[in-house]
Amino acid sequence: MIDPFIASRVKRLSIQRSLMQGLLLSKKAEFDDPEIWTRLWTRVGKPPPAPPPLEISIKDYCDRPNDVVRLMAQAVSSMKNLRIFSLDCTKLSLYKETQLFLASCRSVYNPHLHKVVLHATFTEALSLLAGATLVGLEELDITFQSGPLVAPPSEVLSALSSALSTSAPNLRTLKIQSQVTNQDHSHFFKTLCPFEHLQHLSVQVQFEKTSFADISGLNEIIRKHSLTLQHLELLPERHVEGDEFQTSTLPIFLEQCLLDLDLNLWPLGLRSLSIPVTDIKTTVALLQAYADGITDLRLAYRYLTLPEVEEIFGHLRSRLRDLKHLSLDVGCAAPELLRFLACEIPGLKSLTLVIEDGLVSTLSVLYP
Repeated sequence: MIDPFIASRVKRLSIQRSLMQGLLLSKKAEFDDPEIWTRLWTRVGKPPPAPPPLEISIKDYCDRPNDVVRLMAQAVSSMKNLRIFSLDCTKLSLYKETQLFLASCRSVYNPHLHKVVLHATFTEALSLLAGATLVGLEELDITFQSGPLVAPPSEVLSALSSALSTSAPNLRTLKIQSQVTNQDHSHFFKTLCPFEHLQHLSVQVQFEKTSFADISGLNEIIRKHSLTLQHLELLPERHVEGDEFQTSTLPIFLEQCLLDLDLNLWPLGLRSLSIPVTDIKTTVALLQAYADGITDLRLAYRYLTLPEVEEIFGHLRSRLRDLKHLSLDVGCAAPELLRFLACEIPGLKSLTLVIEDGLVSTLSVLYP
């Protein structure tokens, strides 16, 4: 991989945090031991290559694991034709070698790069995207993790959204997932500029007052892309129950969605939709706008009873002709539920039920 010719032929690269952290923590490893070499390749998920010639040991290439990190950085810097790049750099130890490696990762940005998947803290994501040129990037998938901030959260998130808007103007798919619950994400969405060709938007964050106090920015993003969006996924990171629901910003968000829908400001060309269920009336009102053309539907956040399922889909009777794939969160998978859905949605090809009954489990049904 260090050979620039070989590195230039790499089209897909995935780097996991466990590999990097394992190398950096193994400073006292004896690399003459062949078992170390085998375990290293096992972490990559591939069988180890043939051992080097007898006269050459791995120690001739590197004296310490840190040297391996530097060699990896050198190899990554030569990968000029990557199409898909995936990196999990969350909570890496801040060694000099780590910083060198993360800097080398920016060198993979090229006009051919099609997809980037990042698992990072706000600060790490900003360092990887700020000033980057990703004119060919069509799909960006970011999962935010908790971590230290170098500035107030509002400043970091505003800078991150600005960097994203300017670095990747031709995005068609944007997926934002966050496991951060103690920082307000509002500034990220309020300062995010529109993408001319965006077709798929997925947002999975916790819709709570502490983590998403002002949802107006997300509403505005949906409005700005109402003419291009075909796939929309808006889901909380987890279910909430009891008193937690009182702090949720989801009802306010969905009410604004209905108002935008009445004003023709919501996308009407959707083919797939994933939304949380807060109350049946709001859900029915949203679905009625898409019942005639939607092919994939996911209803989550709340475990539905059989009467609630009947109420939702009873209002859409005979209007779900194009629906092929349905996913529901339900209290239990009663035979009556399956019969009802089979009658109401005759064109259904697959059904996924996330079942609360005792222990949460998933049931998938494929129709002939």
